Amino acid sequence: LNHRAFAGLNVVAQYDFIFDDPDPSWDPRTDPEGQANHGTACLSVITGWDPGFLVGIAPRVSVALAKTELTGSETEVEEDYWIAGLEWLERLGVDVVSSSLSYRDWYRRADFNGVTPAVSRAAERACGLGVVLCNSAGNGGPGAVTIGAPADAYSVLAVAAVDSSGRITDFSSRG
Repeated sequence: LNHRAFAGLNVVAQYDFIFDDPDPSWDPRTDPEGQANHGTACLSVITGWDPGFLVGIAPRVSVALAKTELTGSETEVEEDYWIAGLEWLERLGVDVVSSSLSYRDWYRRADFNGVTPAVSRAAERACGLGVVLCNSAGNGGPGAVTIGAPADAYSVLAVAAVDSSGRITDFSSRG
């Protein structure tokens, strides 16, 4: 958060659900190298403010930050971290949640029905409580039905990856 594109960013709350710690910043003692890269890049696209270099889609918005992914692995417990983070964000009264992750590894294709994965059920509940949830469709493309959870939930806005021309990338998951 010390990058100039985040100058003036209003962080109202933050929490690391992996290590049960109030500071989600990268910690060289516990986090793999590069742990903060993807989330920080996504945050910059949303909130970045450095005119002439980067202007995000919602600069100067107030944010709550929840760290739920451990990038060195992909395990089922990360779904629990994500659900805990989502519940915390909803209790804080957030309007929008942006999440760039996708769970597929321990599910079958038929499970992506919007209700089987625990994260999809939690996402649907949060949306029902008024949260707008934007989530990555996943990186399992280009085939059909490669979308992951929680983007398979009915009320979630599943977001594909696009190239600089606005075309969906080959790796982006499809519904």
